[in-house]
Amino acid sequence: MNSKVIINDISPANNVVYISFTVDKNIDKYFRKKNFIYSCSGCEIVPKSILVIPFVCNVLPIIWLTNSNLIIQELDKTFFNSIQEFKKGYINMYPQLEFKGNITANELINNYYEPKVNLVLLSGGIDAICTVLRHQYENLNLLTLWGSADFPTNDTKGWNIQWENIKYNAKQLGFTPYYIKTNFCDFIPLWGKELSKLIKPVHGGWWHEMQHGIGILGHAAPYLYIHKIGKVYIASSFDESRKPYTCASDPTIDNFVAFGSTQVVHDGYEWNRQNKIHYIVKEGHKQNLKFKIHVCLRQYQIENCCHCEKCYRTILGLLAEGVSPTDYNFNYQPEDLKHILYDLKYNIFLNRDKIIAYKKIQERILENQNNIKDKRLVDWFKKTDLNKINQNLPKMKKRIYQQMRHLIGKILRNFYLIK
Repeated sequence: MNSKVIINDISPANNVVYISFTVDKNIDKYFRKKNFIYSCSGCEIVPKSILVIPFVCNVLPIIWLTNSNLIIQELDKTFFNSIQEFKKGYINMYPQLEFKGNITANELINNYYEPKVNLVLLSGGIDAICTVLRHQYENLNLLTLWGSADFPTNDTKGWNIQWENIKYNAKQLGFTPYYIKTNFCDFIPLWGKELSKLIKPVHGGWWHEMQHGIGILGHAAPYLYIHKIGKVYIASSFDESRKPYTCASDPTIDNFVAFGSTQVVHDGYEWNRQNKIHYIVKEGHKQNLKFKIHVCLRQYQIENCCHCEKCYRTILGLLAEGVSPTDYNFNYQPEDLKHILYDLKYNIFLNRDKIIAYKKIQERILENQNNIKDKRLVDWFKKTDLNKINQNLPKMKKRIYQQMRHLIGKILRNFYLIK
């Protein structure tokens, strides 16, 4: 018999939505809390069939992979009908996993409204800023989340800085952003071994592989109803050239999600990351704009650390366009370039996906070399074969050491489980 997740109550009050639920004992380990909470200004006027969607989106992968049954009193009919369509994207992306489970809604509700504006899900990164620029002449609303894997709800200091950056970027184009505070990365054991085991043998974490597409999109549903949104743009993280890859936010998934009278658009998939940086720089020059970009992989850094691989990749991408990274929220000095290039050559192991990204940077540097002031950058990329970037003794030693640590850790974990 399938395990059950049952929604007991949906209570909107004082611009906050509280959803309580119960789960059967054998799937209890996949939940840290039995309440799901998110803010939503004006939530009292939103039907419960819409208010429940943020929760549903964030438990669906657990329901599917544990072959469980999610029981709901009422659900938006458009969204319910879209589930089987975007589920196909998951099935095609992860053929090694079985996506089963059921959703039982006692009543399906038609929630139709006349769309008036569109919406961009905005973060502080390259992808989202590019998407706002691509659609800047539409009647737009901007929405972001406080509570994601990058900015957890207990990191008030980091969030406040991020929020100021987002407001600054939005103001550049004459928009006012809004945010939703949510516990969607806290009510499940996001970084725990339980969810990791559910997606074996997929290489990657729960957030990237299962949650961060529909998990983010679902939060927009009540906002869409209140503000009569026609399209929701979610910025692409990958592009065609980086296939094969796995990621929970993908056109085969996102483009099939729908709520009420709103359709989701996975935006910018035809552009690689360097194309997007080029567009941000070009539009910035044209409109005399500067953006505060945040990309840092060190999630508890309140600003870009300028020492991680993603910071390096973005700094080099900006330099390839002939601009200074300091104008885009990076604490970069010309003397830092030597250290960055040394780290890329000898310290940072680049997987296939990252090599593709650096090749795009290399192409742009060689194409734009007359506009690049620091010729060390041009010279390094001219003589560097990125296909062989990992083939040197320092990196090989580091790689062997990392593999040995992983193997020993795996043996010890298995030994502990046997005991």
